[in-house]
Amino acid sequence: MKKSLKIIQVLLVIAILFTSLFNPSFVYAVDEVASGTCGDDITWSLDSNGTLTITGSGAMSGSSCAWEEYREQVKEVVFEGNITSISACAFEHNTNIETITLPDTVTTIGRRAFAECTNLKSVKFPESITDIGISSFYKCTSLENVELSDRLIYIRDNAFADCTSLKSITIKSTLALIGSDYPETTISETAEIYGYKNTGVFSYARYYGRKFTDLNTNEVYTGTITNEDFLNALPTDNVQALGITSHNGSSWSGNALNGYHTCFCDEKDENNETYQAIKAKVEEITADCTTEKEKAYQIMIWAYVNIDYQKYNGATAEIDRVYSIFNEKKGSCEAYTMLTNYMLYLCGIPTATVSNQTHEWTAAYVDGEWIYVDSTQRRFETTPNTITTISFAYDGLVYVINDPKDGPMVTGLLMSDDEKNELTSFTIPTNSYMKGIYETTFDKGIGYDDMELRAEVGTVGAEYIKNNCRYWYEKDNMIISSETEVVDFIKGDLNNDGIINILDITYGYVKLEYDDITDEELERGDVTGEGVYNISDINKMYLYLEGKIDEL
Repeated sequence: MKKSLKIIQVLLVIAILFTSLFNPSFVYAVDEVASGTCGDDITWSLDSNGTLTITGSGAMSGSSCAWEEYREQVKEVVFEGNITSISACAFEHNTNIETITLPDTVTTIGRRAFAECTNLKSVKFPESITDIGISSFYKCTSLENVELSDRLIYIRDNAFADCTSLKSITIKSTLALIGSDYPETTISETAEIYGYKNTGVFSYARYYGRKFTDLNTNEVYTGTITNEDFLNALPTDNVQALGITSHNGSSWSGNALNGYHTCFCDEKDENNETYQAIKAKVEEITADCTTEKEKAYQIMIWAYVNIDYQKYNGATAEIDRVYSIFNEKKGSCEAYTMLTNYMLYLCGIPTATVSNQTHEWTAAYVDGEWIYVDSTQRRFETTPNTITTISFAYDGLVYVINDPKDGPMVTGLLMSDDEKNELTSFTIPTNSYMKGIYETTFDKGIGYDDMELRAEVGTVGAEYIKNNCRYWYEKDNMIISSETEVVDFIKGDLNNDGIINILDITYGYVKLEYDDITDEELERGDVTGEGVYNISDINKMYLYLEGKIDEL
């Protein structure tokens, strides 16, 4: 009996061990170590396995780690509910955390929220993120890659500073602002930056010499662009005070910036009382000046002293807005800049409007050189601010520079919308200064309806017409746009796109194979003049393309 009882006891022990092997919770219960609150409707709980669970809705609150006493025990973080923000210092110095998946509802990450989490290797950021706080991932020395959505607005100072293992940061937002007081250290120097060209992210990378890859084209940019480079990209030949400009809005194709809707003003209404007052003030404050630079300085000082800074009270280069700034003496940096530019214009001093994503100021062409003039910050000749865009009037056109190495791009005409609507034809100037034309320059619905465009063959303007106009043709060494299908054809131009190339030969072979050439195509394609389209025509077109004959 005793022997049987002993056997039963042994079997029972084996059964308990077997059960615990496949179901650890049978033996080891997961106990709550500590709990508390970290928001009006948010609680936290830490269990004996090191799992920190944050539950609730709304914004986390506090300016320190709510579970600081138990910080070394935290190994994993789980979010439940609808958490909208991560509070300041919430996870700082949590050195056991290796991965974090932030909830889909989080929009804001607070100051130092994950600072010095030295073993944190990856963070999954939700699409909802708009604001990454100061030093929020400072010294996360194991973090390797970061990907941020197109909703992002702010990456604040030192957010990813000293993340020495960071290889790449992808910023899909075209509106993101990087840093403020100390922008250079916002992103670790080790990281290659991925984003979209002609955005604040692009400017940040170029200004601080970081490697940048355009997400649209995969083009890689290296090297540094300085504020001096922007000045050097402005024109110096036959520069005139034609009026004032502003880049008051942009037009996007996908995530690539293709152009701007700029504003231009050259009005001098001698019968307007405000105009008379502005002109009189300019004459008064520049009366004792002997150089253009002295005039620019006095105008800057007058604007700095007399305009009351008012945040979010912006301005564009519209004469009514310029008048209201002068009369009301208030506005944000755009208001300072527009009035400064207009007063310089009345002095005969050419100007350009300079901006980044948070500030705007002036470049003035004085005594044969371009200098920076900032009447908001009272800075003369130089600027500490990074630059994303300069717009200016030159040679009958409005230009924009986003990247000095790309050069000046045309974005509009020096005309009002009413004047543009009256145009029936416009010849794009042959100008060696012009490096390109933005797609939106002659957009329909912005004052260019039913306007014929012309440009000399082989110029930037000709390429613009070919790339952006549905129909065009070549005549008298000019490329001419058309609202209807091209009537004036070129011999050999079988696909009727205004140019003869290998596509016409390919098209011709297809027509021969299927024997379905139309009378119109026959007339264009019969370059031998035999009254038929055959292999002789194709052979002659080959000779023409190879330069062995001069004409078809």
